Amino acid sequence: MSTLGTDRFELVRQVGEGSYGVVYEARDRHSGSLVAIKVLHRGDELAEDRFEREAQVLAELQHPAIVRYVAHGISDVGQRYLVMEWLTGHTLERQLRGRRPVNEVLALARRVVSGLAFAELRGVAHRDIKPANLFLVDGSAAAAKILDFGLARRKADRQQLTQTGFVVGTPLYMSPEQARGDSSVDARTDIFSLGSVLYTALCGEEPFYGAQPLATLAKICFDEPRPIERLAPQVPVRLRNLVQSMLHKKREERPGLRAIADELAAIVAERSVVEDDDDSASMTLEVNVVPKRGGTSLQRRVRIADQRISAAVFVGELPASLEAELNAVASRFGARVERLLDGSRLVLPNQQLSAGEQTLVAARCALSLRQVLAQSARMVVCTGRAVIGEAQPLGELFERGAALLAETSPGSVSVDEASASLLEARFELGAPHTLERERRGGEAPRTVLGQQSAFVGRERDLQQLSL
Repeated sequence: MSTLGTDRFELVRQVGEGSYGVVYEARDRHSGSLVAIKVLHRGDELAEDRFEREAQVLAELQHPAIVRYVAHGISDVGQRYLVMEWLTGHTLERQLRGRRPVNEVLALARRVVSGLAFAELRGVAHRDIKPANLFLVDGSAAAAKILDFGLARRKADRQQLTQTGFVVGTPLYMSPEQARGDSSVDARTDIFSLGSVLYTALCGEEPFYGAQPLATLAKICFDEPRPIERLAPQVPVRLRNLVQSMLHKKREERPGLRAIADELAAIVAERSVVEDDDDSASMTLEVNVVPKRGGTSLQRRVRIADQRISAAVFVGELPASLEAELNAVASRFGARVERLLDGSRLVLPNQQLSAGEQTLVAARCALSLRQVLAQSARMVVCTGRAVIGEAQPLGELFERGAALLAETSPGSVSVDEASASLLEARFELGAPHTLERERRGGEAPRTVLGQQSAFVGRERDLQQLSL
């Protein structure tokens, strides 16, 4: 293809190709400038509708922090194309190798927030903010531009152009409402996603990384990231608090874009960031920049308590017809059910119970679920360390639970080694570590001061979990 069926653009070379289309470098004969042309492959009606929406949205958003729209249309062979300004530089994704300087992160944050605020005023939520969609023109964070409005949504849009239960792209920077598949996602999701990007840039690691997609989605919904002060002690307290507030699980508790912009300006004005980002210098300044005004979500620090042991039942994807049965069984055991975007569920025992009691409840709940769900579900009972934050207390047990679930056969209940060691006296376990049934009249119950307890003598197992 050398032309698009129009005399205006001359294709120079192909610069990229993906599953949805091809990107070309081209020349705009009207202006003489280089442009980037994204050409969509034919045959996917949903992709074509989304592509058309992206072009329309981008045409409405002329802002320095947003890639500039030039034109769009249909080529002489029936392919849709979108023409944008040509950018030199690279994406933030390429530059995220370890921690970035605080001043650079501040410049990036102010630039991106300005673009998102402009979009929000026009009723547009980007919904896919991540390092790969933030382009650093000539490598400068202060000149960053937001790319790819393919998943953007306007307030006036009624048609949903994403498939239910289908994760588009990487889930690492999704908001909790996206991870749960909430159809009413708005611009506040961009605040959470940008908070995740800023956390990654400051700390050198993603806040909710999981080895499996299920683990990532679960961490986004329930877990708290490792405290910034532990990973990057040079980050000023006020900036740390701002990023943490952007990562609030409840979207109504996150600060608005205008408030974030004001806070970033105040951080810079307070000179709370030293020029060379020296760790010791930044740490000595922190005691002098604690926010003066209290009670707002911007200044409230995310509360991270000590680790403890928690248990959970991981349930594989279920048909919608079994949803009521799942909830009824969980309710009988005083447990809570959370549905994730990939269709899996987490059944969470009452976190006020001891670790052993949670594992016992989880096992009994899983066996009851197996009777109700027959051979249609895969399940895992998992026990492990957790970080208690503002949300439901869960933690690294996601990693093992997600990995085990992927290996579990339909109709089976797998248990991890920690759970097996706590349950073996009361339950029959198959090999390798599958939960079969609860023993009847088996081992004599253990007691404490004359009261039965299933977990006397298991202190060593519980202690090993805490190490």
